[in-house]
Amino acid sequence: MTQETIDILDPALWYSLLAFLILIMLASCWMALRAYSRRRRRQGDDPQEPQPALQATAADVGSIFKALLLCAVLSALFLTGLLLTPFSFLENFVNTESWKMKPLRLTYLTLQRLEAGFVLEGELYNQTEEPIEALTGVVKIWGVDDQLLDEAPLQVEPMPLPALQTGRFKVRYEEEPVLLHGYQIVFLDAEGNPIPHTQGFDVPDDEDPQAPPAPSSDPQS
Repeated sequence: MTQETIDILDPALWYSLLAFLILIMLASCWMALRAYSRRRRRQGDDPQEPQPALQATAADVGSIFKALLLCAVLSALFLTGLLLTPFSFLENFVNTESWKMKPLRLTYLTLQRLEAGFVLEGELYNQTEEPIEALTGVVKIWGVDDQLLDEAPLQVEPMPLPALQTGRFKVRYEEEPVLLHGYQIVFLDAEGNPIPHTQGFDVPDDEDPQAPPAPSSDPQS
């Protein structure tokens, strides 16, 4: 999980927790008023009549459970709105300007180790309002001494990648370099120039052992 993702999730979770507590307080007040009203009806209009002891019935327990469930559902919907709608007053996964400044967003990435090599699968989102033609890429495989050991070609489908749409790619690398350290994904345009991309929610952070930061000797880092 990237630091940018954490910065988005942290305030949204706090606000949703605050909303949950406020809803719990409102529900508690409503249930207390409801219990008081029932007690007054049982007591009648005679204020001198002794008040019965408060006892929780099965119906009261059911009402409490339903109120808690309703508060949790409303808080979850509030959290979803904070994270995934363009109308949120917080920066989220839709309106974050730092994500929009880069043409591509890597939204999903998974690595499966093989006896000799690995399989890398991912999803790539076109954040621009224009289709991207001839989008390709390479997976650079690094050794522990910051040396480039090999490169594996990467193809994105569909191609061209439509505006505001998601493409997928899969790389199967069946070699086993000596002292394998990690990999680096670089997306390229039709002229072979790197296309900047940002990382989404389901992408390992750069400090993950399977996706180390590019060595300083790499001219495209």
